[in-house]
Amino acid sequence: MEIRRIAWFYTELAQSGGGERLSLEGERFFAGEGIENLFLAYSPHDPRAAFEGRYSPRVVSKGDARFLKGEGGIPAVLSQAAWLRRKLLEFRPDIVMTEGTFVQAVHVYLATLGTGIPYAAQAAGSLFAYPPERERSKYSLAFRRHVRGIRELAVGYRETVPLEAPPLPFAKRAYNEAFSLLKLLALRKASRVFVHSERTRREVGLLYGRDALPLRGAYPKTIFSHRTGSDPRARLGLEGRKVVLTLSRHAGHKRMDLVLRAFALLTERVKDAVLLIGGKSWPCDEFRVPEGSLEGLARELGVWESVRFLGYVPDAGLWDLYACCDAFIHMDLADFDIAPYEALALGRKVVWSEEMEAEPDLMSLGRVFPAAPEPAAAAAALEAALDAPGAPLDARTRAVLERYSWEEYFKAMLCELNSAVRESRA
Repeated sequence: MEIRRIAWFYTELAQSGGGERLSLEGERFFAGEGIENLFLAYSPHDPRAAFEGRYSPRVVSKGDARFLKGEGGIPAVLSQAAWLRRKLLEFRPDIVMTEGTFVQAVHVYLATLGTGIPYAAQAAGSLFAYPPERERSKYSLAFRRHVRGIRELAVGYRETVPLEAPPLPFAKRAYNEAFSLLKLLALRKASRVFVHSERTRREVGLLYGRDALPLRGAYPKTIFSHRTGSDPRARLGLEGRKVVLTLSRHAGHKRMDLVLRAFALLTERVKDAVLLIGGKSWPCDEFRVPEGSLEGLARELGVWESVRFLGYVPDAGLWDLYACCDAFIHMDLADFDIAPYEALALGRKVVWSEEMEAEPDLMSLGRVFPAAPEPAAAAAALEAALDAPGAPLDARTRAVLERYSWEEYFKAMLCELNSAVRESRA
């Protein structure tokens, strides 16, 4: 049986981030395949909040501005899930998709109990990429035996995740235990689990006893025929400079401070380098970088004159901005991120944290320069990237990079979702 309707569950569509991009691109792709889509969200939805309204999904919102931080405890979760259940029974999707660190899967699990509606979960990242205040479930009875082992999988995990959980009041600890158990049940009940790397696949296997399918997608195939319209170099007065670009929302785990420190070291050897910093802090992000702190760090490091803070970069000018840089740097604690892949597809050389996972064919292209997540290593990788010869994308390079297109990503996902629906009705 082929899927005719998909419901997407999201807690809120309130920022322009990688997770939102994944879901909105998925909705667009599946709509192109003749599938009816519906987004269900708890918080009020403002179509302009994500990517300047360039996506126009059909959204039904509960209108509850409380985000999932545990307010109201399990009774509040049950109340929210009851609303979600009603909406799912009205829409009657063939399958439900969720995105996040599996928090959303708990709500879909509760909402679909006894309905016969299958669901799939895709992880935008590891719960170990966040400090205990954001993801406490890793310290619960259900998961804590794996903390030490998973913590050793990445340098950033060891920096971010203490072995022992910070103390919690009894009520919050009880909520954490209950919600973590629900998360375990939710992942075990999911028809499919999608992740972005083998590392996260191992984590899912350890924590939830489930196999997951690694898939990666970052851009439409039209990116390969993009022709630069405006010239950001000229507009910013950067002719003759070595341009380094970084772009992400300003949150702690994105390590924008590390990028600045690495750039300060680079300028000791590459005098004509300039760093462009795109992105901003989003009010809904509880781990956003404090306003003005990056600017203050640039002054403290003595590189203020060589750094340009661009703020939020609209989609309309995004690819032109990538195309103007000599090297792109991305030191996020992540297994996968969209931005550096977009830069690669536009012919740029990319420095990223060695915590990022990449297939051998991609690494063989000579366009990626991994670095340990510390300033000296990142600065050395940046210098190597700037010194490396640039070249247009040849046929082999393009063939490799096309594997990470939305078309290939969602085609593989749709195949799996169709199989999941057939299995649920067998």
